[in-house]
Amino acid sequence: MSSLSESIIQFAVDLFQQIRRSEGGNIFYSPLSIMSALAMTYLGSRGHTASEIRKVGGSFLSFEHLALNSRRMQKELQQTLAGTVHRQFQRLLTELNKPTNAYELSVANRLYGDKEVSFSQDYLENVKKFYLASVASVDFVNAAEESRQMINSWVESQTKGTEQRESTS
Repeated sequence: MSSLSESIIQFAVDLFQQIRRSEGGNIFYSPLSIMSALAMTYLGSRGHTASEIRKVGGSFLSFEHLALNSRRMQKELQQTLAGTVHRQFQRLLTELNKPTNAYELSVANRLYGDKEVSFSQDYLENVKKFYLASVASVDFVNAAEESRQMINSWVESQTKGTEQRESTS
């Protein structure tokens, strides 16, 4: 699959199959938001972590199948293609958030990281640029309940109160 949309659809189907096995009842989730969060995490990852995210991310993040003559060539191509993925997300999210009179649709994403983790200014700027998102620091270790409430409050404000199901982590 070459396009971002096709990759998101395949990811959604695969994820639904996994969720369906473990959950009973109705399932409500946003494959686009999950893939955006995964790609935002990938944007800031390196080495083994980046490799593991590519495995989970499916075809739009995985480049190991390419037969290249050297590791340097493969790394350069991965960086180029990864940049393309981030630009594709930027175009998609910008298009989805364009105002229209026909309907109301907006996409909001935010990553929450532990306050002990420092994020580079480049990363924060790229998350905003490519994903129209932000990163917030919370204290998961010493203030887990307050962090959960902060996340739920943000979700409720972004969905205008329509999504009030609580996060559990």
